[in-house]
Amino acid sequence: MKKDLLTVKELAAELRMSPKSVQRAYRKEEIPVEWLGLMARFNLAKVRRAMEMKSKTLPNSQCTKGRSEFVNAT
Repeated sequence: MKKDLLTVKELAAELRMSPKSVQRAYRKEEIPVEWLGLMARFNLAKVRRAMEMKSKTLPNSQCTKGRSEFVNAT
């Protein structure tokens, strides 16, 4: 049985990112979060859609932000 709502740790594992990055993303309202009392829960499909939409709207210069050592390594 697959769960509908994931915890921060479960979402981080699914997306292969740190729990801190997940927390930062929902605090910046970059990904949707559902609150159950004081507990943050996430719908994986909605989060993936939000991340996909955000990646489509970012200009290329922001997609490589922070990775200049790889971009300029020619």
